[in-house]
Amino acid sequence: MAILHRIRAYLYDNLLTNNPSEVLVVIPALPAGEYVVEVVTQYAVSSLLAAPRTALLEKVLTVA
Repeated sequence: MAILHRIRAYLYDNLLTNNPSEVLVVIPALPAGEYVVEVVTQYAVSSLLAAPRTALLEKVLTVA
């Protein structure tokens, strides 16, 4: 399997939906390859958490 790339981007301008069970963003143009999608948040209910939480998308994003 090829090496997966991680791209850290601040997607505030590309954020379409931000609900507790759903995040929808427009991903910018990427070079061909396989990517891991990682979501980092420090927000919970109506307050900030002491430390950020990270979630990884289970599926690999493949750009051809």
